[in-house]
Amino acid sequence: MLVGLVAFGTMTYYAGRVLMVEGWMRLWIGVMGTSVGQLIINRSLDGDASPLLIHLLVALPLAAFLVATIWQLRVVTRRKRLSRKRGTDTLLLLGVVTFSLAATLGLLVSRSDSISTALAWLSTPLSLTAVVILATGLAIHNRVTSRRLTTLKTSGTALALIGGFFMLAAFVLAWPDPQLLVAVGLFSFLALTIVAIAGRLDMLHVAAIASGTFAYLIAFHLFQGAFSENGSNPSHQLLNIAMMGRSSIALTVLSMGVGICGVVLLRMKLRLAGLSYLAGAAGIGCVSILVAVIAGFLGTTSQDPDLATPVLAFYAVAILVASYLKPYRILTWIGTTLLWITLLHGLAWNDVVHEWLAAASL
Repeated sequence: MLVGLVAFGTMTYYAGRVLMVEGWMRLWIGVMGTSVGQLIINRSLDGDASPLLIHLLVALPLAAFLVATIWQLRVVTRRKRLSRKRGTDTLLLLGVVTFSLAATLGLLVSRSDSISTALAWLSTPLSLTAVVILATGLAIHNRVTSRRLTTLKTSGTALALIGGFFMLAAFVLAWPDPQLLVAVGLFSFLALTIVAIAGRLDMLHVAAIASGTFAYLIAFHLFQGAFSENGSNPSHQLLNIAMMGRSSIALTVLSMGVGICGVVLLRMKLRLAGLSYLAGAAGIGCVSILVAVIAGFLGTTSQDPDLATPVLAFYAVAILVASYLKPYRILTWIGTTLLWITLLHGLAWNDVVHEWLAAASL
């Protein structure tokens, strides 16, 4: 085995020097790391394996992939403009190393007794891979300014879309295990935030906030023991829990925290990052309102429908105050509409308000 590794490493070295004059070391690390991982998997895995063993086996090839691709991404993001040579080198490295990692993960899955279980436990590594692909695509798209490099810019856009698809695929593979979903969301949030800061890709903060929000909401209910019931369909249970009134409360608190972070970033002269966080806060607020409306008007008694009234009232007042400070007609319309919905729910659907009115003989 040692002789084969030395021979293959030598071939990879010379091939890398021909293909990439500047980044041959990154290419060599990515290919050799994943290849050694294949040998270890082939000798260590035979049948069903524990989650710990699967993550240990995938650690080396994943680390090699991340080192090679993030190193190249760092080189790309150091410059405001991307040349044709550096862009094609980046695509070459990402393609070769991704193929090597895919072959390694495919070998791991094929040697597992349960393919679905193995894929579920690989959802977290897949999410990290998707983050790198997404970030590389955005970096290429944003740094290609010449009209002669339209094809390269389009390739960057396609890569970003593929990375986003893989991120969604990671959540699908983890579904409906709440602990895996929290892990995938948390790792995606951390990876996207780190890449956004290190690579100056502020748009990734929005995706990071979306991933973090998903993990936060599942973890919120997980710590409350909402998933302890047996015998119910896990997917159906997840959807029901997500549409509870307390979910809108949790999302409202998170929206306020993200919004405060956005204001702080703006005061630190980090305009794009601050606007990304404010956009994320607005998105979380919209989801919170939607959950409150569904839980309040369509939810059962177990979904905390009475909590919809204070949530809707909070957003109505907040938007009306914002319309007073910034007199935009659209804000006034939205705030007024939410206020009417709040009154309608409180007077017609809220049992707690009914009891208060009855106690006051009203």
